[in-house]
Amino acid sequence: MQFKVYCKYVDYANKLEIFIFEEEALQYGVDRRTICTSLDPLTFKEYKDGGTAEPVLSLNGRIVKPFLQAIANELKTIDIVAEGEPVIKNELVATKYHLEDFRKLVFKTK
Repeated sequence: MQFKVYCKYVDYANKLEIFIFEEEALQYGVDRRTICTSLDPLTFKEYKDGGTAEPVLSLNGRIVKPFLQAIANELKTIDIVAEGEPVIKNELVATKYHLEDFRKLVFKTK
């Protein structure tokens, strides 16, 4: 099971529409795809390719950035970052050890 979130900005209406899909690969290469129709309670229904989809969430363009930034900030507090984002904590530790090794080479210390 894998979730996919799609955002569509509607310029003329100044709003962001958010769609949530759940995709599941079944046996024999048959895929199953459902779309979220409600967040409370979390409800999904079967979705066929080419079908119509209603956004599960629609945000006014004025609040989009502050609202999503607040969510992103909170997700970082529980160690959830976007895939492909560098994990800064690990990179800093690696850099620290690299610098220590470099000092040993340059200053010939143990």
